[in-house]
Amino acid sequence: MKLMDNSVLERRRLGSDILLLRLPSGDFYGFRDVAQVDGREVAERGERIRKLFLDDAKDPDETRGVIEESARFNIGDIERNLNIPTLILPLLLSHAPAGIERLELAALSETEDDGTCAVSFRETRGPYLVGTRHGRELPLGGTLYVTPEDGWLERVSIQAGRPAVEHIELTVEFDHFDGWDQPLPSRMTEIYAPRMSPRLTRCEARYSNYRRFSVDITENWKIPK
Repeated sequence: MKLMDNSVLERRRLGSDILLLRLPSGDFYGFRDVAQVDGREVAERGERIRKLFLDDAKDPDETRGVIEESARFNIGDIERNLNIPTLILPLLLSHAPAGIERLELAALSETEDDGTCAVSFRETRGPYLVGTRHGRELPLGGTLYVTPEDGWLERVSIQAGRPAVEHIELTVEFDHFDGWDQPLPSRMTEIYAPRMSPRLTRCEARYSNYRRFSVDITENWKIPK
């Protein structure tokens, strides 16, 4: 976190796991779990993960609890838990009719300097992906940068927040990793700037060590005689 004159007031380094779940419906859901804060392991972090994925009796609010727990390590004047690189994917990859149809898309240019096509997007109706603790919804908008040859998403710039209150901007870059047939997030930058405060929060995250997990479930039914 820094002042507008670039003098640094506070700095923090987090080590996190990002989990992207693909549900049977084909929809995606991602969340971040902080494992280290300034090089120190987060207490009871392994127990939270075990309860979330391995316990038979799961609390329906357990996932939200992990998200809120990780969000408490963020610094800056704006409380948020939207800083995950997969934020926009549920809208773009949703298999439900209410997914991509909630977006207004418009081509901005045929090619950028990097060979991508720029497409603006804006959430036009709910349920919106982002909201405040007090129930106010914050429609997302921004620009998608897509390679025209294969349609892969190379970069996305996302704006949120209420213009009169705060400026929130997230930029996610995608790259190709060995063993994966689609681009995955490689870098994310965030800017949070309350309008009535001289302090600005800038964050940068880098992603690596992608791994794939799958779960096979077999159920045997015995028909009573």
